[in-house]
Amino acid sequence: MNQFYLVGRIAALPQLQTSPAGWKTCHILLDVERPFANSHGSYESDLLSIEVWRGAAETLCATAQIGSWVTVRGRITGSRCEYEKEREKEEARIYNLVAEKIEYIHCP
Repeated sequence: MNQFYLVGRIAALPQLQTSPAGWKTCHILLDVERPFANSHGSYESDLLSIEVWRGAAETLCATAQIGSWVTVRGRITGSRCEYEKEREKEEARIYNLVAEKIEYIHCP
């Protein structure tokens, strides 16, 4: 089963765009706190970029506020990317987080 669940705060306002196929899309930057303290006793967080599509993207762009707490359920997609390093072709895997459902928990 390919699913992820995240809870975090919106760190930057998403910008609505249109794909070449005509679908609405945006990326949301989510600040997600780690579930454990570091060696200094403080909790670090990760900034994760999440793809949002179609109606969910339009709704999110119309209602998002920086600092709002949201839950995101989605899937992880992967693709291969070729690049040249020191005149030799290398291959890397790129992973994207794609939202399937976003719900607000609290708005500031």
